[in-house]
Amino acid sequence: MSLLRHGLLMWAVFILLFTLSTFGLELLEGNKIMTTEYYGWRNIGITFIFLILLFNIVPYLVSFLPVTLLANLWIRPLGVRLVIYMIAGGLYGLWMFQRLYGHWEGYLAEGYALNRNSSIILFGSAGILYGILDQYFKKYTD
Repeated sequence: MSLLRHGLLMWAVFILLFTLSTFGLELLEGNKIMTTEYYGWRNIGITFIFLILLFNIVPYLVSFLPVTLLANLWIRPLGVRLVIYMIAGGLYGLWMFQRLYGHWEGYLAEGYALNRNSSIILFGSAGILYGILDQYFKKYTD
């Protein structure tokens, strides 16, 4: 039961961290897009935040929940878990970059010289912070 409670708590942490990371990516890269074909922060404002918040709810179940459960069961050293979360966060960032800016065969990413590395850095950092909070909250859910 405590593992389930921990997974639910980390779901809230994931939603918060990765929504903020997506918003940061939008501020860094999305603001370069000057076309009405793309609806981001500049066009729809606070609605964009709610959309990315909703978009970050489901991927946790197939991406970070299994990683969190397996890491907490089998991997004890914090450093190893942080590296795993950082890599998972970076991969999630690449996927999110593709969802946001990969439309029309990469027209937005290439046409506006958007940098994919921004997503890797932002989401990898969120993965590290997720790992630190995972360790912190693990004490309270055991």
